Amino acid sequence: MVTAGCGGGSSSHSLTKAEFLRKGDALCKKINDGRSAAIQIAFAKARKQGRLPAAKKVTEEIYVSALLAPLEQEADELSELGVPKGEEDEENAIVEGLEKAIEKSKKNPDRAFRPNADPFSKVAKRAKEYGFEVCAQY
Repeated sequence: MVTAGCGGGSSSHSLTKAEFLRKGDALCKKINDGRSAAIQIAFAKARKQGRLPAAKKVTEEIYVSALLAPLEQEADELSELGVPKGEEDEENAIVEGLEKAIEKSKKNPDRAFRPNADPFSKVAKRAKEYGFEVCAQY
């Protein structure tokens, strides 16, 4: 599990909120694009191996490996961006919310396929309210 720090990151100067949101959304877009490709590759590989249409277990394996691993990277990289001064608590809440949703999803991957049980809905709402666009889409 990724541990959220104070949000100071390795940046030599504090970003403005607008810079943080822009860089964060660019980072999330890059990771989301890679995640989409990883999911397509994983399903193609499973089909080629004769594992699809699959039992729920194969779908959950793909979900955990192709979807959650990039989200862990996203949480880690967001926490390293260099949070705007005074915004540390909000950034930590978003990163920690993402990490908690990832852990819940690992424990119960089938919940991700139920609209009313989506473990990412709260963190997505919080990220959207903060001003993220792409980073609010899980």
